[in-house]
Amino acid sequence: MVGGLASISGAIYGAIFIQFVPHLAENISKAAPSAIFGLLLIAFVYVLPIGIAGSIKKLHMQYLARRGPKVP
Repeated sequence: MVGGLASISGAIYGAIFIQFVPHLAENISKAAPSAIFGLLLIAFVYVLPIGIAGSIKKLHMQYLARRGPKVP
């Protein structure tokens, strides 16, 4: 969900998110780390609905399309 669907890189990004964000949330607030983790998860899904890997791929494709073939 966070990393992206149907890609190995998306699974890696998601695993990194799941591994490190709860520890960061606990450093921010000892009282409610689960709430902070949930808010970050919702924010990621709202901002990047196609996941991190999908967003990177989309940006790369837009860059290539903008660059395009040079026609004299």
